[in-house]
Amino acid sequence: MRKLLIAGNWKMHKTFDEAVAFTRGIAECAADNEAVDIALFPPAAYIRTMADLLENSDISVGAQNMHLSLIHI
Repeated sequence: MRKLLIAGNWKMHKTFDEAVAFTRGIAECAADNEAVDIALFPPAAYIRTMADLLENSDISVGAQNMHLSLIHI
């Protein structure tokens, strides 16, 4: 049976420092988690930093969706 996935993003509702604190808090709270999979989807400008902060955790990092008008085919 697959584990439940808890995933979230915060759009642009956090400053960089708030995003770092939020990510560290999630990582701390989820340190011993084995019950669910967790993924965070920070704003594009913060992905590299959040991925670095979560490097040694079981939390996945991904990109938020983007509007089709931003894709040049």
